[in-house]
Amino acid sequence: MKKIVLYFFCLLFLFTGTVCIAGCGDDEQSDFISIGSVENQEGEVNFDSYSKSWYLRVSVPGTIDNVMEYYPIALADEFKKEGLRVRFSGEYAEMEGDYKPAGTECYQIKLSFIKEI
Repeated sequence: MKKIVLYFFCLLFLFTGTVCIAGCGDDEQSDFISIGSVENQEGEVNFDSYSKSWYLRVSVPGTIDNVMEYYPIALADEFKKEGLRVRFSGEYAEMEGDYKPAGTECYQIKLSFIKEI
């Protein structure tokens, strides 16, 4: 009887692990709910040491120090250069987490276009 119970739990464990491997990898993208888009936006590539992520920084016109930070879901290595000026387009969504400096709006972005300027 103990062998049957042990066998059952082993199968259950293997099945659960297989389901997780098949479906747990794309949580970030599956939770992406677009709230807007940007077209041909100019910005600067920077690295956030707090979250260890690359982002596109855009100054808000008509303000002294307000900025928008777009954290790409995927950013090609060729654009991962601190201070690189770029033009980009894409859809953005609310950023999860509570780290947002004062005067800064943070979003996730699915880039549809990016190029160095």
